[in-house]
Amino acid sequence: MIDVGLIGFGLAGRAFHAQVIRATPGLRLAAILQRQGNEAAEKYPDVRVVRSVGEFLDIREIRLVVIATPNETHAPIARQCLEAGRDVVVDKPFATTWKEAAELVQLARKCGRLITVYQNRRYDGDFQAIRQIVADGTLGRVVRFETNYDRFRPDLKPGAWRERVGPGSGILFDLAPHLIDHALVLFKQTFDPQEINLRRGHVPENGPWGAEPQKDWGVVTTVKNDEVTKRSVRSSNSDYRDYYANVRDAILGRATLAVSPEHALDVMRVLEMAQESSRTHRTIDW
Repeated sequence: MIDVGLIGFGLAGRAFHAQVIRATPGLRLAAILQRQGNEAAEKYPDVRVVRSVGEFLDIREIRLVVIATPNETHAPIARQCLEAGRDVVVDKPFATTWKEAAELVQLARKCGRLITVYQNRRYDGDFQAIRQIVADGTLGRVVRFETNYDRFRPDLKPGAWRERVGPGSGILFDLAPHLIDHALVLFKQTFDPQEINLRRGHVPENGPWGAEPQKDWGVVTTVKNDEVTKRSVRSSNSDYRDYYANVRDAILGRATLAVSPEHALDVMRVLEMAQESSRTHRTIDW
């Protein structure tokens, strides 16, 4: 059993980490760092709740630390945890710059610790289905791929850190890491039902977490001899617990990290290339 400590209990920590950790065999949610408020203690009365990183790292039983805090704090907190001899999962984005992220990877190697980034969207059912049809040759040689999130919020939330101007903030660093990760691994389509369930605090008791209705399945369109054929492609069974199960097995020496530090650095590099492309109004070569 691996004891896990969670730093941060906002939306990410509450909905996308604590619940998934608790539901993953072999992991035990042992501590939560929530600087203000009592939501963590009320939700998880059997879990130790602390108020500072120092107090958190004094809990020697914690082997794996999950960082779900504002983006600009990812690198300094991850550095503290690595230096304290802990394995680390960082919510996306990895850091605010590629340089920061590279320094963390180098430090993890020096300390002999694991570091990875929470790319849970790899385990969306539609993405898994697309990986399969690309792998089996249905699409032939893919030469162009477009992907986006449709998001409409005409009024920004007052004080929302994700939407403030600053290092690692804004929609580019909030949503784009998922799309970049998909493009680097393969591709994507729509929101997976797991997010809606987790935001509402609904954790399935058994079976896979993500099961999409047929109306949300993808459609493959092919043309042969001017004849157009369309067929629905069932979304694969998907489960965000698979991410944490892989981290668990990597810590125990049973598996290779699915989200390697090198891949996480590639995502950071693309984020910076996107910024440069926007700033200079030109295409940036990989």
